[in-house]
Amino acid sequence: LASNFDYHLAHTPCETVVGRTSCTYPHSIRRQFPLDHLLDEMKIESYVGAPLWDSAGRPLGLLVAMSRRPLSNPQIVDAMLRIFAGRAATEIERARAEEALRVSEAQLLQSQKMEAVGRLAGGIAHDFNNLLTIVTGCSETLLRRLGPEDPLRRYPEEIKKAGARAAGLTSQLLAFSRPQVHQTRRLDLNEVVANMETL
Repeated sequence: LASNFDYHLAHTPCETVVGRTSCTYPHSIRRQFPLDHLLDEMKIESYVGAPLWDSAGRPLGLLVAMSRRPLSNPQIVDAMLRIFAGRAATEIERARAEEALRVSEAQLLQSQKMEAVGRLAGGIAHDFNNLLTIVTGCSETLLRRLGPEDPLRRYPEEIKKAGARAAGLTSQLLAFSRPQVHQTRRLDLNEVVANMETL
């Protein structure tokens, strides 16, 4: 049944249709369903309905045959409709299983892509860490050679700070590449902006 389908069977001859194998009304269907305007508009006289069940016994919907004439052989129509209902239920279930498989395959492919991205990020982070070791080491060497009052000292200090920030980024890349629980922490945006100002 469509998700937006709304049909109330209370106080009608089909009140107990759920759980039954079929619902057959060979004539005078409009008199038995006086509130069903569609039956009236289409001038329907007879009706046979067979519920569709999946293999676990859950309802999938309802297969209905209607006619503008009374049924002369309702048993034959009922038997045929039940056969069709069984086939339709099997096809619906198969289509749903195929769709679920397609979704699973797409999720697996996305997961494999993310794993590849993680491995790539990990490789880049390791290479980047090697470069940062040189940058940080050179800035520390410069700081040792420059006196505390030297006006040029602020440049290697900024280089060292930038190296520390970059090291933080590489550790985040490495964390992204590994299946581990990440620790969240509060971040002061004012502090972040103030640190970027000199850069």
